[in-house]
Amino acid sequence: MIRYSYRKIYPLTIGIVTAYKIGNDTEGDVMNTKTLKVLAEAYAAHRGLTLATVSTYAANDGKFFRSLDEGAGCTLKRAEHLVSWFSDHWPADLAWPSDIPRPRKKKDAA
Repeated sequence: MIRYSYRKIYPLTIGIVTAYKIGNDTEGDVMNTKTLKVLAEAYAAHRGLTLATVSTYAANDGKFFRSLDEGAGCTLKRAEHLVSWFSDHWPADLAWPSDIPRPRKKKDAA
């Protein structure tokens, strides 16, 4: 979820990507490759799928998550799309990771 603010934006380097944290040092949401990997691995383990299969379903690219492990990055737009995909397809009997903000459900079009 993106939070808009008039506060200063601080760059935050985590691993291989630079995310942007909005607010001060203790506020804001952070999007990074670890977030995507945590969601993908939890989803794959719960559903009994390989990471490549989840990668195909979520990113339409069977090598996407392996590429992240190898140092590739992705755009914020793609990361937001992936987090939304996981949120929309998350199993009801699996708790969403508490340290990752879950996107709000999209309202159905009338």
